[in-house]
Amino acid sequence: MTTTTTAKPRRGRASVPEVAAPASSSSALDALTAQPTAGGDSHAVLVPLERLRPHPHNPRKNLGDLTELTTSIRAHGVRQNLLVVPDPDDRDAFRIVIGHRRAAASRDAGLTAVPVVVDHGLDEISQRELMLVENLQRVDLTPVEEADGYQDLLDLGVDVATIAAHTGRSETTVRSRLRLAALPGKARDAIHARDITLEDAAALSALPPDRQEPVLKAIGTPNFAYEVRKAREAVALEEEVAPLLKVLADAGATELPKNEWQSPEGAVVHLRAHASRATGAAEDLAGKVDAGWTWRWYWGEIIVYRPFTLEEAQEQAEAAERRATVDAEWKEAQARAAQARAVRTEFATVTAATRREFLEHLIHDRKALTKDQTAALLDYVATAAAEHPWDGTYHKGAFRGYPFPTETSDADAFVDWLRIKLPDDYRPSYHRDELLPIVAAAAADLSAPQRLLAALAAAVEPIGEDTWRYGGRSVTTARWYALLEQLGYVVSDAERAALVVPLDDDEDADESGEDD
Repeated sequence: MTTTTTAKPRRGRASVPEVAAPASSSSALDALTAQPTAGGDSHAVLVPLERLRPHPHNPRKNLGDLTELTTSIRAHGVRQNLLVVPDPDDRDAFRIVIGHRRAAASRDAGLTAVPVVVDHGLDEISQRELMLVENLQRVDLTPVEEADGYQDLLDLGVDVATIAAHTGRSETTVRSRLRLAALPGKARDAIHARDITLEDAAALSALPPDRQEPVLKAIGTPNFAYEVRKAREAVALEEEVAPLLKVLADAGATELPKNEWQSPEGAVVHLRAHASRATGAAEDLAGKVDAGWTWRWYWGEIIVYRPFTLEEAQEQAEAAERRATVDAEWKEAQARAAQARAVRTEFATVTAATRREFLEHLIHDRKALTKDQTAALLDYVATAAAEHPWDGTYHKGAFRGYPFPTETSDADAFVDWLRIKLPDDYRPSYHRDELLPIVAAAAADLSAPQRLLAALAAAVEPIGEDTWRYGGRSVTTARWYALLEQLGYVVSDAERAALVVPLDDDEDADESGEDD
């Protein structure tokens, strides 16, 4: 690589030689600048600012605050010459190699010309090296500007070791800066704006390009470190499973959508391997897998599927046929159950309305119950009270419901059976204490047996579809119907049939059920 040694002595000059005003013609300018610059023959000339061009490869893109330098130049003039080279694109102009800030400040100070030294021998590499070293030593380049300067030299064929030697940086520093040059624009802007540190930028630059996007979106947010760590973990995972993925890729196996559990049609799981076992899994698959196989990521694992063998395909077909038969039978059974449920629901609705009409007549439309009715009612209550420890449970396959009002819902139903109309603004509370005076007033016109019958009706009625599903196996329902018949209720044939327990009914078949 061609380099020059003229930059250092120029930087050390303490004064500027006397120079004459430049001639106006371009030929005179050429004569003035056509002097050798190596050794002691170089000298400064005044060049109009309008003929000076910034170097297109100057690593420093932002010249910074020029206020102080402008004030100094306005007061004392330019105390140090600029170093320029002929502009290859304009024979009447020059490119600034060293002195971009001085040229800009001179314009701000109102100068029309500045002293320059023209070096005709600087090649492109030497120009860029000089600009880079000058900026590194005199002003603070941003890390990205420094990186771009190194990249420019690298593009011209200068190796990292030479760049390090000529700039006074270590090779490690040069390589780390070169990684910054490859960062996306948003990350480069963030480094300029100090939104991320160089350590953060180095972590970002170390990620593969396809892993950088989520991290870029998190720049300037509290999520940046998390996204960097997440991306690193993903990269580490990919590196760990690389041997297995290579075997699959070489065989032409197809990747399936991530994190879905179901196996593809016509295939079976052949291998499930966590990342830590990927190397062994690769050895296991070598020579077995082919283009008909598939695989997917599944939450940190790789699942590999192979096609069915002929025997397995036959078994699957037979299993599918069996499942179809079972499904058809199940659907048929569900249809029958739904039909039976509809019949029971209609039966429960009609019989509940019939019983309610009969009971309300006894409670409200008669002056009192007969002695026989009262005796039957007391016998029912006495029997139910004696068997209270078993009430509300299944016992030997038969359900015994609560024959007395024991729950809040029974108390609310009791108000209904007494034909109490609550105020429109009534809102029930947990204890229902506000109902006591209302209930007492409504019950005052009824005899004690009638009040008792209303309370029992509130506990037992209505008998729902689920209770009729088991028919006579509900002790409470059977006993309630016996009382109703003694009170004068005419039991229909359908009700009587529903109360009969089938001879083939297994009393232990149902161990649970719903309250009647």
